Amino acid sequence: MSKANVNNIMTFSVDHVTNINRVLKTIKSKVMVDYIYPETTGVTIVSNMIASQSNLQVIKRYVKNIENVMSNDI
Repeated sequence: MSKANVNNIMTFSVDHVTNINRVLKTIKSKVMVDYIYPETTGVTIVSNMIASQSNLQVIKRYVKNIENVMSNDI
């Protein structure tokens, strides 16, 4: 993931955590995102428990749809 994408995600990370949790709640998931952590190669999304494949797909779909993030970089 490019540095520009990391910066775009981290700028509104609190909003992204809230929105991801809202999406996870609509699919009745017990997984909740705690925070987003920036790293040199991208971002790490930390949750309260191990996420299933379907939860990971929901999170990935959300991140790919963030405005100003190049989805081919994810």
